[in-house]
Amino acid sequence: MRLFHSGWILIILFFCLLSTACQTTSIIKIQILESPEVSLPRDIHEITIINSSLKTNLVTQNQDSDRPLPPNNSPHHTKVTHTCIQGLSDLLITSPFIDTVFYDSLLYDFGLSNDSTGKPLPLDWQDVEWVCDKTNTELLISLEDYDCSDTISQDIQYSFFHLFEDDIINRYYVAYLNVSPKAFWRTYDLTNKKIIDEYLYIDTIQWERSDNKSSKALKQLPEKDNAILEAAYWAGYGYGKRIVPSWLDVDRFYYKSGSKEIKQAGKEVLKDNWTGAVQIWKKLAYGEKKSLAAKASLNMALASEVEDQLEIALEWAAKSYLMFKRSSSKEYLLLLQDRVKVKRKLLSR
Repeated sequence: MRLFHSGWILIILFFCLLSTACQTTSIIKIQILESPEVSLPRDIHEITIINSSLKTNLVTQNQDSDRPLPPNNSPHHTKVTHTCIQGLSDLLITSPFIDTVFYDSLLYDFGLSNDSTGKPLPLDWQDVEWVCDKTNTELLISLEDYDCSDTISQDIQYSFFHLFEDDIINRYYVAYLNVSPKAFWRTYDLTNKKIIDEYLYIDTIQWERSDNKSSKALKQLPEKDNAILEAAYWAGYGYGKRIVPSWLDVDRFYYKSGSKEIKQAGKEVLKDNWTGAVQIWKKLAYGEKKSLAAKASLNMALASEVEDQLEIALEWAAKSYLMFKRSSSKEYLLLLQDRVKVKRKLLSR
């Protein structure tokens, strides 16, 4: 019985290896622009960020002086909110639509309170103008409230496996650390005296560790303070993705077999020599072999997408699908159609 089972495993492994060796495509990661949920004014390329989240333990800035009062007595909370803003700043600066990000690291107390629902009241436009004048910007992003909760828990799990004639049951412990940040943001457009966005970003990040001993599983969890800082960073980064176009890693495929030339082009891609690969693919795309031309055309579509030439990529994908109606070609064609629409929307924001 065990011999029969092992034989089937070998057969399955053989076919897996054979399939891998004979596969005609390769997967590659490229970066594309992801559309945000909220659109900033098209002429805004410089942004100022401030931290106005510490209502009771702030460094208070006198508007008639550049000298802040002594620092507050909650350095950890201050570090957490600074880390949150750093995450936002790091995302913003990677966007091709933003040139400069100013982070005014002073902690401002504008004497604001919360409304009846607990939401912070917005900044006065006079205060927005005063902050923006310092950096000569027209758009202000303010972190106006921040809270975070964390929990540690543990449970027992079981794994089962068969060893010789015995059924083995293994008991082990799984420890969890959950950190849930809540960051309330507002984005102010000074030119039009308009609040572009107000948003409560809520997330939960979980760390999981396992061991045969309960104490060791718990010990393997990250330090709570470090986890809180990491969660704060991603709370800022996540809000940035909401308001500006940002880069996203996605998987694409290209054909690497079918002829000696297309195999060589695949090798050029691995060497990051897209120019060399394109020279080969373009020649094959206009060749007499229909199936090979369809593959080369789809590869040309990918090369065009890598260069963000989406209209050209769409033409190549359509050419490939018309020559050889593969389902994968149709899916890529539809995907490019969506990307073209998104790009037009971004350029007209």
